[in-house]
Amino acid sequence: MFKKQIKVSHMSPRGAKKVQEFMVMERTITLTVGSHQKEFITTSTQRDDLVVGYLYLQGLDIEDKDIHWEEDHATIAHKITQKREPVSLGEGPQVSYQEICHLLSYFTEKAILYKDTSVTNSVALATSKEILYFAEDLEPDQAFYKVMSQAKSSQVDPKAYEGKVLITTGKVTVPWVEWCQQYGIP
Repeated sequence: MFKKQIKVSHMSPRGAKKVQEFMVMERTITLTVGSHQKEFITTSTQRDDLVVGYLYLQGLDIEDKDIHWEEDHATIAHKITQKREPVSLGEGPQVSYQEICHLLSYFTEKAILYKDTSVTNSVALATSKEILYFAEDLEPDQAFYKVMSQAKSSQVDPKAYEGKVLITTGKVTVPWVEWCQQYGIP
């Protein structure tokens, strides 16, 4: 379970009112690759996608089966020696204002955890017509890793990223821009 309902008091000039609110349940996951460790404070959802997507965007290509889990500690089961070759830039899609409005409507429908808690970040990868991959997490980078892992696991050809649209509730960081350029995502 990644959210918990709690009773809180809302204070106003007229007094206190007891209401039900949702709180996101955080979880710390540690990833070990060789002598390197990375910690993520995350929701309890899609932890394999978080690890695969993070490593994929670091240039390392692994699959879910390569991850060994002990509680909340992930270790990569084999030595990773080969880095993936970068993908050339692609052409961006031509997306109309009406298509953007439709995509944002679909995006908002999927953002259930955000609607309940208002503290998570959502990321999606879409065509101009539909959302293909979607994830939510406490940190925008972690939601991005999850979406890229979902896309990676269903794509045979790396050029299949070309022409996709990235949608996010949070800010876009410089590494995101670089990764998107590398994969041909406008």
